[in-house]
Amino acid sequence: MKTPSGALPTFAERRTHVAALSVEDVLGPRRTPHVAILIPSAGHRALANLARVAIAAFTQDVSHEVWLMDHPRGAPWPENGSEANGLALDHLIQASSVFSIGPPYRPPLPKRLTHVFAMHDDALPILAGWLSYLLAQPGPVVGVKASERNGYAHASGVLMEIDFALTHSMLPDLPTRDAGEWPGWCAASYCHRLGEHEWRHAPQWWAPFNCDVSLDGDGQAFYVHLGGGTIQAGNETPGQRDTRVAAWIAAARKGLGL
Repeated sequence: MKTPSGALPTFAERRTHVAALSVEDVLGPRRTPHVAILIPSAGHRALANLARVAIAAFTQDVSHEVWLMDHPRGAPWPENGSEANGLALDHLIQASSVFSIGPPYRPPLPKRLTHVFAMHDDALPILAGWLSYLLAQPGPVVGVKASERNGYAHASGVLMEIDFALTHSMLPDLPTRDAGEWPGWCAASYCHRLGEHEWRHAPQWWAPFNCDVSLDGDGQAFYVHLGGGTIQAGNETPGQRDTRVAAWIAAARKGLGL
């Protein structure tokens, strides 16, 4: 950058110049997908760590980064779980969509982020190519399953184009929609419920658990969600939940070789 006189620019002139730059000016046009995978969590670090390991194992074909927010339960965070999850997603979307370049005096610029994938900490991909499959579906919103509440893409796993994510709040608007839910294309899914609606195909590591299973176009399971809200609400004590979560983590690590 040079001033009309050829002198070095002042601090104020540099700020004005950099602020006018777009991501395309700095990095070139957006072509290859780059996805920020967002995991809000409230103390269940073992579940979130399992999700991160699974993402690393099964997402080697798509450029991505993983963001984890381990926020407190209750004050100063919302007591309500849906509100806490939505607020965490809004924070993560804003944080992951910018980066700083050069010396500290330069303001943040948008980075070459094309999508965000919001997920629950008790969900995980289980098949290589899962994210490529979702990216190939019509956007701007693509879900691993449809919500039973409204048919919207369920926030246990939802892919959004970054422009959509930046212009829509992830806070819940109950009873219409829960945190992170918006209308969009949804993958086929199977509600695996022990003794009621069980998977009848080849045995899987997740067969002993009540969980939601997402299926790709070939009928292969590519994503699972253990769940802890409507699936188990009122049916277990905190100790029973801890036991169930520990068993889920152990089964997933063994079954997936993680």
